[in-house]
Amino acid sequence: MSPRTKKVALSFAAFSLIFACVKRTYNTQNKSTSELPALRGVESEYSTEAFAKLDEQTQLHTYSRACERKLGRIPKVDCSAGLEVPVGVTNADGFQPHGRTALHYNGSWNDERTCDRPSFLLSAISSSGSCAPFSRVGRIKPQDGFNTEWVFVCRRYFDRPVGSTRYDDVNLIGYDRSTGATCFFNSKVNEEPPTSEATDKAVDVATIPEVSAPDSLKFYQTLKLNASEARCVSCHASHPWLRTPYLQQVKWGDEPVVPAMSAKDPYYLVASNYMEAVHTQKWTPKVLTSPEAKVCSGCHRIGGDVYASYIAPAAVGISEGLKGQEDKHFPPKFTDHVKKFPNNLHFELGRNIFPAPKSKDDWLKSRQKMAADFILICGRDSGEKCLWDTNEILPH
Repeated sequence: MSPRTKKVALSFAAFSLIFACVKRTYNTQNKSTSELPALRGVESEYSTEAFAKLDEQTQLHTYSRACERKLGRIPKVDCSAGLEVPVGVTNADGFQPHGRTALHYNGSWNDERTCDRPSFLLSAISSSGSCAPFSRVGRIKPQDGFNTEWVFVCRRYFDRPVGSTRYDDVNLIGYDRSTGATCFFNSKVNEEPPTSEATDKAVDVATIPEVSAPDSLKFYQTLKLNASEARCVSCHASHPWLRTPYLQQVKWGDEPVVPAMSAKDPYYLVASNYMEAVHTQKWTPKVLTSPEAKVCSGCHRIGGDVYASYIAPAAVGISEGLKGQEDKHFPPKFTDHVKKFPNNLHFELGRNIFPAPKSKDDWLKSRQKMAADFILICGRDSGEKCLWDTNEILPH
């Protein structure tokens, strides 16, 4: 696998990744898309075959029009309006935020052992995440009569001055909580450390164009790159948001910037046939339904692909992989603080599992740990006991 193909946009923030279940359960049975034709409507201006023949700029414009019919106008991202994502390490004096002078891990920001709450973004730059300072996350609330919330993340993979307007990756997700309609937009990604401001190849967010602008591909990635290399749905397989500790800590007052969701919330990807037209893989989420995972999936949707093989295990501190499985994906690593029980249950609500483990040995023997191990196997190998529902997650 080439470095570019490893890039998976964990992108912005958000669903609560805690696979230690609370007491209540939800009905996660999906409905087929044909049961709710009025919800979907006509999204596509072109057939899959005709769309594949369009030039890349027209493809982006066509996809954005389909998104605007479901979500309203696509906003321009203002990175300066986002809140800074703190990174740091917990020591005897508590959590210590990094500044620009903080020590790196072996000289690199792009190693998740540099901080307790890394981005967990898989990329060609880092196999498991980044701890570079001064990334920002923000939310744009519903407008123009739509019930759409937009979450954006402006990411730094390399050290720059605080006031720099250059970011290595900018992502935008729009989601309508009423219908489940979801769209993803990604900027071009910079993977080269800047040697000077003049040679910095990262995107300049001071000049972000409208998606509908004639030359918007100067800033945004092509749909083909989104569908093949980023393939947002491989991580965002259960919900539009991925609420990792990295993003969950960022709040407006007492409210997290990244919205909370439940297993009942609808979710589907607008114009998924367009993404499938430019890449062979399916652009639809899948959900694990195996009984062996029920102790987790009874409360949380367990998505497939990277979600099951990487994100779900990380939520409960599985960092080294299973015996014989270590090289199948990129097992996350943690700081010494996070590795210690019960800090390893460091995702949102991670310590509120039922029944709560009283010791590391208690945790290792728990039903939740066995379910998490099973989920990891399904994410990596998809064995015969791994049952998936590939229908889109529409309202119940």
